[in-house]
Amino acid sequence: MKNRGSKYFLLLILLFILPSTGCNVWYDFTTYFNLYYNASYLFEEAEISISEQRKDIYSINEPSIANNANQSLTKVIEKCSKILQFNSESSFVDDALFMTGKAFYYQKLFPRALRKFEELIAKVPDSKLIPEAELWIAKTQSELKSYELALQLLSEIKSKAVKDNNEDLLSLAFVEEIRTYKRLEKYSDALRLTSELMKLDAQGYILYQTAFEIGELNQTIKNYSAAAAAYSSVNKYSPSFDYEFNSQIKFAKMLRLLNQNEEAVKVLSDLRSEDKNSQSFDAIDFEMGMAYKELGEYDNAYQKFKFIDTAFANSVNAGLARYEMGEMFEIDVFNYDSAFVYYQKAQSSTSNIEYAQKIKNKAQLFNKYRTLLGNQLSFMRQNEYLIDSTAFERDSIAFSVEQEKELEEQQSNEVAAAFGNERGNAQPNLRQNTQVKSAPQRPTVSLDSLSVLLSKNSFEMGNLFFTELFVYDSAYYYYKIVVDNYPDSKVYPEALYSLGTYYYAINDSVKGDSIYNHIYDTYKTLQIVNAVASQLNKPLIDLNFDPARDVYTQAESLLTSNEYGKSFKHFYEIHKAYPNSEYAPKSLFTSGWILEEKLTLKDSAAVVYDSLVTKFPRSVYAQKVNPKLNFYKQEKTRLENLRLDSLKKIEDELRQIAVEDSIRKAELNKPKEVVPTPEENSDTKEIDENEGDKENPSEEEQQFSFIKSEEFRGTLALYPIINILFC
Repeated sequence: MKNRGSKYFLLLILLFILPSTGCNVWYDFTTYFNLYYNASYLFEEAEISISEQRKDIYSINEPSIANNANQSLTKVIEKCSKILQFNSESSFVDDALFMTGKAFYYQKLFPRALRKFEELIAKVPDSKLIPEAELWIAKTQSELKSYELALQLLSEIKSKAVKDNNEDLLSLAFVEEIRTYKRLEKYSDALRLTSELMKLDAQGYILYQTAFEIGELNQTIKNYSAAAAAYSSVNKYSPSFDYEFNSQIKFAKMLRLLNQNEEAVKVLSDLRSEDKNSQSFDAIDFEMGMAYKELGEYDNAYQKFKFIDTAFANSVNAGLARYEMGEMFEIDVFNYDSAFVYYQKAQSSTSNIEYAQKIKNKAQLFNKYRTLLGNQLSFMRQNEYLIDSTAFERDSIAFSVEQEKELEEQQSNEVAAAFGNERGNAQPNLRQNTQVKSAPQRPTVSLDSLSVLLSKNSFEMGNLFFTELFVYDSAYYYYKIVVDNYPDSKVYPEALYSLGTYYYAINDSVKGDSIYNHIYDTYKTLQIVNAVASQLNKPLIDLNFDPARDVYTQAESLLTSNEYGKSFKHFYEIHKAYPNSEYAPKSLFTSGWILEEKLTLKDSAAVVYDSLVTKFPRSVYAQKVNPKLNFYKQEKTRLENLRLDSLKKIEDELRQIAVEDSIRKAELNKPKEVVPTPEENSDTKEIDENEGDKENPSEEEQQFSFIKSEEFRGTLALYPIINILFC
């Protein structure tokens, strides 16, 4: 980029000695002071801030810029846009385009940056900034993940730089090439380029960072001896303090990885003896702790890690030290409670990429361990209370005594603390972080339910120790709890299988084969049967075999042969013989369909459908017939109500007729009050006899008198309805 001071001086000279071209000079002069000067000043300040943040030129991630730098870049873009819009004839167009492109790049607006760099090459083809612009185009393409294009452009830039004897541009092109190969994870190619770059007469910061990068790349591919040599060579290139210190720390780490732990401790001790490294004792002590750990000097290792945990509690190395202490308690001491504490502390601390996932996994694992262990102890205690009723009272009394003792100690400590405060010698409360014990609780579930919980939890504990903590003896202990005490548990077969796997793991194949053979002969419907079959070289079991399938196929054959009665019988029997088969609801549906569609026995079909809905309510077949069955039931209810209404109406009418007949009979049988004379009696004798016959009908006439009445003819009209309801 052009120097502001030299350009300003040149413009002043031209302004006074070239009056004939004064207009153009004045144009550049006003552009410079109105826009370009401010833009370039803001841009240089922003670039300095960004370069201070980006200490590693080989980082594959562009740093996030500070807010003040970002605001400055936004102003640069605005001012340069005005130059391009209103001063397009000035000599600052190429500078404005270049600054705008770099500003967009720093703001991670890579497509916009690319357009500005390309616009510079197109609009000002003779600009001295074109070689740099081409380099930035390659950088931008790499950020846009166009890696092959970026590498092609960088190769062309290197060729031009060699031709022009431009060492600075050549070295920068090498740096970008190495970064691109790192993004592609082609570390061998990156290492090849670093070796070529070290042969150039590059600037000092490029050389010592490249020497350090050679160490990083070799560490990535686990070539620790080459990495150690590279880290130890960094001091040859007059590195910055950070690179000098970090290279020595890395060198010591490589020595540890090469099992040269005593030499590593010596290098680190020398570093710790220098006062200038006092702010980085956490990094030194962490590597020393790791070396002591490898040497088996666990006390020294613990002391180093504990010092970091206390003195540098908020540092990244504190998180790493807490993880390492947790691992020591887990693997070397088998103290899982302490391991849990340190893993939890590590999870709440800052860490690096190498440790972040490991810390997360261990914290989750020991959370699971604590939960299962707490459940196990609680279930076992509850089980004891259910078996021995005196155990609860005994524990309750012991808990009360312990609580009283702790209360007395607390009161005594408070008195001592009060006197200590008066003398300025207050003592810390050593019990303040002690976990508070809970009072015994009476069981809230039955013994059978507790057995289910205990068997399941014991099995999960066994799996935790066997597959995640890799402590086989503890896994065996918990598997045996299930196998010996809970043979009816659902997890019993799996616990038995796990026990057999344990024996194979400790190379006791005789016991392993014995358990596996028992599983193969006993549990032919479980998934584990084929796992043991593979181990024993026995035939695999068809776990999808369903004995109802053959019966269903036979019933289908009868149905296609139009033997509906026989096929119905076969279909209907399936759900009785194999109620758990997937063919049970299907066969019941088909038997109902035969009754409905082929035998036209609608009511019988409804009974079968009702059984289907009752026994297999969630099956697709039940859902299919349910609407039709509901309609049938509603219609039956409606007809039944109609029949009952008709019967009631008939009963009411018959009752009314009976009442009227009774009244008529009573009137007919009522005695006459007038006594006839002998003459009247003789004259009307024949008439009286006929009338007497009518007034006193015979028994047969009385039986059919109702049929001749009007009421009977009304009732007769209801006969078709009665016939439908009763027939």
